[in-house]
Amino acid sequence: MERKEHLPMKTFICFVVAVSFLVSAGGLNAKDYKPRIYSSYINGNMAEWERVVKEMGLSFEKSPANYLSKKELVGYYYGLTGYLVSQKEKKRAAVYVAKGDAIIESVLSSDPDNALFLAYKAAFMGFKIGINNLRAMTLGMKSADLSSRAFYLDSANAQVVSERANVLFYSPSFAGGNKKEAMRLYGKAIELIEKNGDTLQNWFYLSLLTNMARLEEQENNLLKALSLYKKILAIEPRYKWVRNELLPSLQSRL
Repeated sequence: MERKEHLPMKTFICFVVAVSFLVSAGGLNAKDYKPRIYSSYINGNMAEWERVVKEMGLSFEKSPANYLSKKELVGYYYGLTGYLVSQKEKKRAAVYVAKGDAIIESVLSSDPDNALFLAYKAAFMGFKIGINNLRAMTLGMKSADLSSRAFYLDSANAQVVSERANVLFYSPSFAGGNKKEAMRLYGKAIELIEKNGDTLQNWFYLSLLTNMARLEEQENNLLKALSLYKKILAIEPRYKWVRNELLPSLQSRL
C-alpha cells in the first residue's frame, strides 16, 4: 500500500506514538500483535494495521484489560489515527479518536498524573484539530498545556518527550511554538529509546528517525537528512518508504 503521507503528519498532529511492546494480560497478547504492527509499518500496509487494532479492540471488549494492554492498544490507535488524519479520512479517524479517548480517560480517571496518558490526551486533541481545524482555538492551548504537564512529570519517557516536541514544532510562535527546541527534543526522544535498548522492531523508533530526517530535509540540511536515512536503512533495510521513496528523492537533490 503506497502512502501519499505517512506518520508523522504535516499539520498540528502528533505523529508518532510511543508504545509499550511488553507481553500483556487481560486478553491482549503483545507477542501476537507486535510483529504484525511492525510489518505493516515497514511495508506501508495500514490496512493490516487497522485489522490488528480491530482484533485487539474486540479482545479488549471481551475481557478486562490491564494497564499494559491499554497502553499498547491506545498506542496503536494513535498510529492509525494519525495516518487517517493525514490522508483526510476524517470520519474514520474520528472513530479511532473516540476509542482512544475512552482508554485514555479510563486510565486518567484513576491516575490523573500519568504522564504518558496525559501526553496521549494532548496528542488526541491534536487529532481533533486535524479533523476540524475550527477547534484549534479551543483545543490548541489545552493540548499544549497537557503536553507541558506531561513533560514536567516525566521528561525521561520518549513518548512524552516526542509529544512535547510535536506541540512546540507545529504550534505558531505566538502560541509558544519553538522549532529549534522541538528538534532538540526529537533528538532526545531518540536517544532515550537507544539508551533503553528498545530499538529492535520498534516502529515508533523508526518513525522518530524518519520524522527527524524529513524535518532536516525541509530545513535544507540535506547531509543530516541523508545520514539519518542511511541510519534508518542500516537498522531496517526492508523499510519501504525510506528505501523506495524518501532516500532516492533526497539523493536526486544532492
